Amino acid sequence: EEKPPEQWEALFATAVLRDVRLLSKDGWRAADELKHTGLRTMIAALAAGGSREDALYEASEPVKRALEEQALQKSLPVDEQELEQAFLTVCRRLKLRGVEEQLARIARELAQAGGSGSELTDEAREMLSQQGQLLALKRQIQAQKH
Repeated sequence: EEKPPEQWEALFATAVLRDVRLLSKDGWRAADELKHTGLRTMIAALAAGGSREDALYEASEPVKRALEEQALQKSLPVDEQELEQAFLTVCRRLKLRGVEEQLARIARELAQAGGSGSELTDEAREMLSQQGQLLALKRQIQAQKH
């Protein structure tokens, strides 16, 4: 059986279900960081202009339960401006998680590739470059906290 989405991803989807216009505020492209296939599908359908009702109807039971749980917990504010701020916080959190996971993957790959000689391979240089870009992005995300 499909696993339920984790909390931050469910919060992202709950906010978008409330107001699909929030997707245009996702400057970090946090939607790209969603791991749960069911939520990715739902968000893509909403972004393509699908109705909230259709998106919920098509969702799997674990997704529906997770979204209902978020609604019952009243995890997100009702006020439109506060909802947007909460959504932006969720976006930063999801993007930061994605960046940290990429950094960990690069560190593992560099550790496995390292050790033989002092010359860096082109692949290792590319990973180090990517690592630097990700670290800069991480600092940028962290600096933007409201």
